[in-house]
Amino acid sequence: MDGFKGIILISCVTLAAGAAAFSENRKGNLQIMTDVRPAINYVIHHQAQDVTVTQEDIEKGYVDIQKAFVYSISTNSNNGHLLLFAYDGNYVKAITLFDEKNTYLISESDNELHVPYQGSDYITKEWTFRLHLLSDLKPGTYKLPVAVMLSAM
Repeated sequence: MDGFKGIILISCVTLAAGAAAFSENRKGNLQIMTDVRPAINYVIHHQAQDVTVTQEDIEKGYVDIQKAFVYSISTNSNNGHLLLFAYDGNYVKAITLFDEKNTYLISESDNELHVPYQGSDYITKEWTFRLHLLSDLKPGTYKLPVAVMLSAM
């Protein structure tokens, strides 16, 4: 092991001496390229846990949950981030998402939502869920049948 450390030390001294010898009047450019992997940092402020469904909701065909999912997120990805949804089809046939400006329909075959890049600072998103109920659902309180995953793009 001591022999290996000696070889490393000699190599470093040789490289440093060689670099000093060639650095006197020489100029040059150094270009470094790298790939930066997309990353996200997020904090979930609120995620609804339960939903109460009334007979009136069943007759309407849906129930709204205000601010069902609230989070802050920061990403280095110019492509933004992705929300992936999974839901229990025993209660819900689709989900409509509302934020302050837009409406999106989430279904079993289209369960991703791309959120465009809005800068590297933290942004806060508040989503209202409209659960489109199955007609044979009974009134009651249910565990929220929706799971959300965040991912950098």
